[in-house]
This record gives sequence, structure tokens and C-alpha cells, in this order.
Amino acid sequence: MNGEGGANNVYKKFDQLLRELAAGLVASLNSYFYSMTGVSFPEALVRSPSVAYNEAKEVVPESLLDSLLRLTLRRLGVTSPKVVEEIIRSLKSGDDGPFSSYITRAGS
Repeated sequence: MNGEGGANNVYKKFDQLLRELAAGLVASLNSYFYSMTGVSFPEALVRSPSVAYNEAKEVVPESLLDSLLRLTLRRLGVTSPKVVEEIIRSLKSGDDGPFSSYITRAGS
């Protein structure tokens, strides 16, 4: 799998999962992200997770965003609640590594 195709697979899987979990919420976030960045919320989250996370807090309460990410990470196979919380904490602190690592594995 090449880099561009791999990134596209990750985005598509992540986008589909977010829409399944919270279509209305994702539609609101997409509207905001398209107007501000020219890309959808899922694409922004895959490209630059911590930046997208912090920007999404302008649209929805942090607790709602965290809940969406918890559900998404669980569906992507992160079974440990401790790991889920560590990933969310890393996004809040600007560290994309843990989040990117899990969604990349899930998309392959």
C-alpha cells in the first residue's frame, strides 16, 4: 500500500465510523471545518489530530467531543479504557502520536 492510498483508506474508514456513531454531530462539525479549513472534520482529524480536536471544541462541548472519540477509538479496537483516556489526553496536550498510531493501524 502506498502512502497516499494508505492515508485515503484511513480517512475513509474513520469518516464512515464517525458518521455511523454520530451523523448529526459530524454534520455540524463538517460544516464548521469546511468553512474554516476546506476539509471535513474526519479528514482534519486524520491529518492533524490535536489541531482538529482543539478546533472542534469551538463547535461542540469538550465532553461531547471526548465521548465521540471514546466511542470511535473503542470501535477501532482500542479495548483498554486507560489507553483510550491516554490517547485523548495526548490530543489535548498537542501530541498527535498515539491517536495517529491507532487510526493508521485501524485503516490498514
